[in-house]
Amino acid sequence: MSFTEWARDLGFRPGQLSIETSRHPASEDIARELNVAPDSPVVTITRLRLLDDQPAMLERSTFPYEIGQHLLPAGVDTGSLYQALRSHGIVPMRARHVIDAVGAGSLEAKYLGVETGTPLLRARRVSTSEHGAVIESADDQYLPSMASFVVENSAAQRTPLLREAGEATRDPLAAGAGRLSHN
Repeated sequence: MSFTEWARDLGFRPGQLSIETSRHPASEDIARELNVAPDSPVVTITRLRLLDDQPAMLERSTFPYEIGQHLLPAGVDTGSLYQALRSHGIVPMRARHVIDAVGAGSLEAKYLGVETGTPLLRARRVSTSEHGAVIESADDQYLPSMASFVVENSAAQRTPLLREAGEATRDPLAAGAGRLSHN
């Protein structure tokens, strides 16, 4: 579900302000997440997301160029990137989220109106198509006062619990990185 859909479902008026849109070569980390070759072209869109005109989240989304090129002419201040992609037949069907807390960097502090180092909720996401092709790698940093995350468990349909190692340098989105699986 897109931020725009999520906000509307909760009764908020979603908004956005573009900070930067760029086409650039993929770093090794981004290439691994997007399943593309290093230095392949990618599109990164950085936006401030708003709820009822109040800053809520700084969003960084990176797409393989074949997907991101559709977002360049669409204008990223018009709403949901996912809705724009759907109009081109690109539909995110599955996403893996890693949620943790981080201190606000200088960009987050500037646009979210907080001091550098202020705790933020971070959700990193890799979204895939129905066929498993990677569509997007995202890093969303929320003001804790504007968002919370709920995890719901069910004994009827058990999903393994993944615990990530505490090393800050380890990337939990990378396959097999320091996971302990519990049933």
